[in-house]
Amino acid sequence: MRVISTILLLILILSGCVQLVDQSNCEVISIGDAFEKKSKVLLSEYVSDIDYIPLETNPECMLDGAESLNIRVFEDRIYIYNGDLNFGKGRLLPLLFNSDGTFVSSIGSIGNSDNEFVNIKQMMIDTTARQLVIVDYNRFLFYTLTGKFRRAVDVVMNSTTHFAIYSADGNYIYLKNPSLIDEGAWNKDFLVKVDSMGKKTGTVLLNRILLDQPGTPMGTVKVTKGANLFQSSGDLYVYRSNDSLYKVNPLNLTLKPEFFIDFGKYATTSRAGATLWARDNPLFVTPRAVALTVLFVYGTFPDIDRKYTRTNFVYDRKRGTTRALEYNEDYGYAGFTNDIDGGMLFYPKYMNEGKMYQLVDAIDFIEYAQKSNSQKMKQVAATLTEESNPVVVVATLKE
Repeated sequence: MRVISTILLLILILSGCVQLVDQSNCEVISIGDAFEKKSKVLLSEYVSDIDYIPLETNPECMLDGAESLNIRVFEDRIYIYNGDLNFGKGRLLPLLFNSDGTFVSSIGSIGNSDNEFVNIKQMMIDTTARQLVIVDYNRFLFYTLTGKFRRAVDVVMNSTTHFAIYSADGNYIYLKNPSLIDEGAWNKDFLVKVDSMGKKTGTVLLNRILLDQPGTPMGTVKVTKGANLFQSSGDLYVYRSNDSLYKVNPLNLTLKPEFFIDFGKYATTSRAGATLWARDNPLFVTPRAVALTVLFVYGTFPDIDRKYTRTNFVYDRKRGTTRALEYNEDYGYAGFTNDIDGGMLFYPKYMNEGKMYQLVDAIDFIEYAQKSNSQKMKQVAATLTEESNPVVVVATLKE
């Protein structure tokens, strides 16, 4: 393990300008081996309790389908928004609900005025300043936790691909991928830190790599593969195409190797191989386990069952074992088998303050409740119609 970590560090030092902190004790997540023997994983291994919160339904707070929604939770408040990735489905103002699902208010307004936003690239909870931050294109808008507008600042980001930005210690760290206006920078990513006034206070270069991508309409083409930025609770992680996850020190942007992801025969060589799925921040690191999603590009791996081109994995940190979650035909996705109350299959969309969250459309929740042995689910389902707002499934993590 020490040899693997040393080799990885040498490769990175030679190939980019990233600042690294040595660590010779990376945990190994064995994706390649686990993918060959998918299994059921019990929710009770990592979760102590499960609950179901129906979000209030009324004309002022009607929501899109759960798949297009993002959730943020802080203390006794639930925030729902759909972001600019779902622009074609119509722009939705962020909505604030109490922890019991009752609707409180919408947040902000859409427009071009100083106190308005056009799109929501990201919505963050700044726990240090106890405020909400909505990120529009090249702009931050700050709100109180109850949704009252405070101020806005301009931040020149010009990042359009796999955009990711997160709050860290009162500052904001984002990953800048190349954009059309960055002439000559097609092979560079940057990890950037700005303060609450939008002033840049730190930058780290992360060089991209050039790979062959088969299976496109034009055959095999050259593509650049760069970094991705994830947040798990309050920690930030950078994933690079060298199959490693690095923990970011928010003070000086140094990267510490935390996990080595062993893709086995699915690894990237001269062509693009399996990679972490980056959209919607699907990385969940806890003291007991790491849950992550891997994309097996169909053009590269045409023999893989289409149901598993996006596969969920769980790495048990105490046992050092990795398991691929089995696809469930009844639910149409892979998740943890709920042996706590006999309820629906669970896989998180968001994690904060020791809890994981999943959003489920009312029409699906009603169907799942009928199939399940969960009295909690059946009681909630009895209050819903097919047109009701989604249900928030809350899983409390074991300490």
